[in-house]
Amino acid sequence: MDSEKAIWIWPKSGTETLIQFLFFILIIYFLIQFLGYLSRRNHNARQNWVRLSILATKRGLKLSQKKILHLFFFRLKLKQQETIFDSKEQLFHLLFHYFANLDDGHSDTYLEIIHLLHFQNSSIDSYPLKSPFELQEKEMIAYRSQSNSGLAKVTTRSSEQIVLSIKGKKFHKLPQNGKMEAIVYRKGVGIQRFQGKSKKISHNHIAFIPTGQLG
Repeated sequence: MDSEKAIWIWPKSGTETLIQFLFFILIIYFLIQFLGYLSRRNHNARQNWVRLSILATKRGLKLSQKKILHLFFFRLKLKQQETIFDSKEQLFHLLFHYFANLDDGHSDTYLEIIHLLHFQNSSIDSYPLKSPFELQEKEMIAYRSQSNSGLAKVTTRSSEQIVLSIKGKKFHKLPQNGKMEAIVYRKGVGIQRFQGKSKKISHNHIAFIPTGQLG
């Protein structure tokens, strides 16, 4: 092979060459702008993680809970990381959606994290519940049964049972009939557990029939 043979030669001068050169410069310009755009977005996301970490410290989250929060944040899409503090409800919405779809038996921990970071209802006071029938409609609770655990919201209540709307994609695992534990969080009190029975009444609703308090 001829070592002096040119591998590539810039085209001869002319209009075509000028157009190709300008096009090349334009590509470089847009590439730099795009990389800068991604860099700014990632910077904003990192700043929001710092802000969330500081909030977690101020609200008294334990180290184990902060690790869970770290895993939650960095599993979000970049757009969600950027907008997590755009409104008061955004953080709560993202936390609830993420934790509701987990099924690892730690729903009580997730319930506490959500309440520490964002109280669902400001009218909920610091006094412990004497009975689960004191739960408010739309209030968030955690539940645990032999088949699974997760998060739910109170739909309705009567003198005998509390109807819960189960959140997350766990409909096929809902307890049909059997023992169930309802877990509630109260500011200044912490976790409260109520023992009871469950009865499935629709694809994503169960009735909780309290029988006592576990602690």
